[in-house]
Amino acid sequence: MPYRDQAILARSHLTLGRLTALLERLNVPLLYLGDLFERSEIRDLLSLVALDAEFGGLGLVRVAQLPAYGATEKDSLAVIAWAAVEKLPVIQALARVAEIDGLSDTGRDGLAKLGAELAFVGPGTSPWSMLTGWLFETGSYLNALVRSSDPADRQKLIAIYHLLKVCGEHDAVGDGSRKRLLERIRRIELLNQDSVYRAISAEATDIDAVRVLTIHGSKGLEFPAVHLPALATRYMPASRKGSRTPALAKYPQLNMAKVDHDAEEECLFFVGLSRARDHLSLTRAVKYTTQNATASKFLDSVSSIPATTRTAPSSVPLPIARPPVVVERRASYSASELETYIRCPAKYRYEQLMGLRGGADGAAFLDFHRCVRRTLAWIQDRRAAGVATSAAEALAHLDEVWAERGPVGHGFEGYYRQAANRMVANGAVFIATEQGASVDGGLDVTIAGRTVTMEPDRLVEAGGVVRVQRIRTGRQTKGEGDKPIYGALRLAAQKRFPGRTISVGAYYPSDGETREFPAGKEDKAIKAFEGAINGIEAGQFPAKPDDPRFCPNCQCYFIWIVPHNVV
Repeated sequence: MPYRDQAILARSHLTLGRLTALLERLNVPLLYLGDLFERSEIRDLLSLVALDAEFGGLGLVRVAQLPAYGATEKDSLAVIAWAAVEKLPVIQALARVAEIDGLSDTGRDGLAKLGAELAFVGPGTSPWSMLTGWLFETGSYLNALVRSSDPADRQKLIAIYHLLKVCGEHDAVGDGSRKRLLERIRRIELLNQDSVYRAISAEATDIDAVRVLTIHGSKGLEFPAVHLPALATRYMPASRKGSRTPALAKYPQLNMAKVDHDAEEECLFFVGLSRARDHLSLTRAVKYTTQNATASKFLDSVSSIPATTRTAPSSVPLPIARPPVVVERRASYSASELETYIRCPAKYRYEQLMGLRGGADGAAFLDFHRCVRRTLAWIQDRRAAGVATSAAEALAHLDEVWAERGPVGHGFEGYYRQAANRMVANGAVFIATEQGASVDGGLDVTIAGRTVTMEPDRLVEAGGVVRVQRIRTGRQTKGEGDKPIYGALRLAAQKRFPGRTISVGAYYPSDGETREFPAGKEDKAIKAFEGAINGIEAGQFPAKPDDPRFCPNCQCYFIWIVPHNVV
């Protein structure tokens, strides 16, 4: 049966994304893009757009290593560093690679070629003009894709076409800013509002490829053959999620009960079944990732259909493994850098090993927090020197810090400043009235044969009790005390202050509250930091964040190599 006569339907884009990632590796042609902005070829183009549009020229790390240029990571970092010293845009630095020391011969030639291809790009060049000029006129990125008959390459061309449509829409409303386009894409990804970009355009529907849709998206359509995978508990029906909207007391009949949820899911199941005209395939796996799965209860309604069970090893080719990075073994690490590795190993590599840093542009929220923390640190330093600080003095110092480093002129400056004033005033009162003496110096503990150093925000001794505190300018979270840093702080404080009672906690200036965290998490802290140290020294830096929801906020988001999920 031709591919174009078949359709894969699933309950969610997450399930479809996992399945299509595997099918693409098997060279099955698909009319499905998945998350457009996380596709490899789209990341290549967004990294290009980010050159001199986002602070630091970080996109060069990815673009320079494209086959057409053959530069190494070291070459790209040398150009970025040289451009920073010379205070030049990265694209201008590419035109002067002959002046940059430490480049490989191949890298110098490739980067010079890239510079010549981007010579037409200036500060006001729009994303549309930059991409179309490079793709269709000066560059050679499309050459191999256009000549290829490989289904995966056809899919890449479709994805690039969609990205160009996004850029064209951005340009059509009179916004030629590359930076604002990238900010828009980050927001789309952060808010998980990319579903509109997953649909294949009408121009590509004549391709002989399997149609891939959510069941919701298939309503009103019909296909000769339909595959309904993942018919297992938690996938179909999906687990019922609690509503964030308060229950309607006046109209209780409008509140969705569990029975309503189950009925809606069952209707969705039968919508999927009814999309098939001639052939229908219902499948499930006995295990998804590492979890066993039972059959969907909806399969009971079609139990008269003969079922077959097949157990076979996976025939899906494994993705190409990245070689480990050679890392020099060290005698000590700071707890803050190990926390970065725990949050995301790839972020650790970009920041700590490669020295890549994003700018503060567009980070008004972060600037506001930095101002508060800087002011509270100033108050704490004065207290350690025996000088009390009133709330009025603290706010006056905040004025100075804000003028230099705050989000001045931002649309939400008034809101941020009001919150900052409250935090600083609360912090000044708290520090001034607290009993005990501030203790100078940091803390350290030995983990995995390495010294792990820590600098708590506050270290106060009073009556045989040593209080170790972090200042958290964000909102309180239930899991704060479970973070490895608190167990490590307790161990380090016990080492420095033997025989004393150790209190470990966090102070929240937003509401003036202090939370103490009980002992008992020390083993967890050792295990987490030991794992981070071993991972760093083994050169393993996968893009596996502990909370992928916040990846779009990372300065290196567009240059990451995104791992495919597996079913």
